[in-house]
Amino acid sequence: MGTSLELGQVVSFLRTTPSVLRVFACGLPEQATAWHPGAGKWCMREVIGHLTEEDKRDFIGRIRLMLDQKEPHLPVTDQEEVARMPRDCYKDIGRLLQEFAVVRTESVAFVSELKEAMLD
Repeated sequence: MGTSLELGQVVSFLRTTPSVLRVFACGLPEQATAWHPGAGKWCMREVIGHLTEEDKRDFIGRIRLMLDQKEPHLPVTDQEEVARMPRDCYKDIGRLLQEFAVVRTESVAFVSELKEAMLD
């Protein structure tokens, strides 16, 4: 493959994700956003909650560790436990999307400040 994205492209993708999810999710009936496609599978609300938690816990946190430490220890998160903790399946989809948008805005601001040379 060999093709990589430039930092500006990554920022653009990150920035647009909340609005894309909002357009998609807000057009669905409430029961569709809470539907589980199978036993142990996440509903759309849990997926959005997961994205929010990932931005907060792992995405920015891991970048900071990698920038601050020569050989960082990157902890492994129990994804199932993270998904269960906030009980996102029972939350309003609009509220979940708003929370994700706020957290993602903070992530975009952080990533926008990075320089290509920092990513080596």
